[in-house]
Amino acid sequence: MAELCADVLGADAVDVARGMNAHQDGLGDICDARANIRLIDGFLGRDLSEHVRRELVHLQARNEAYLLKQP
Repeated sequence: MAELCADVLGADAVDVARGMNAHQDGLGDICDARANIRLIDGFLGRDLSEHVRRELVHLQARNEAYLLKQP
C-alpha cells in the first residue's frame, strides 16, 4: 500500500514498509522453525523406520541450528 501511495506518503514510508515486511518474514521463519521442531518431536515418539527417524533428526537439527543463529 505504501508503494501505491508513495506520492502522498513519501519515499520514507515505502522504505519503512519494506523493512517491516522483511522483519515479518523473518519472524515467520522463526515461527515455522519452532513449529517444525514441535511436529518432529511428536513424530519421533512413534514407531518409525530408521531411515525416516534419521531424516527427521537431521531436519530437527537444521531447524534448531537456524534458531540458534537468530539474534
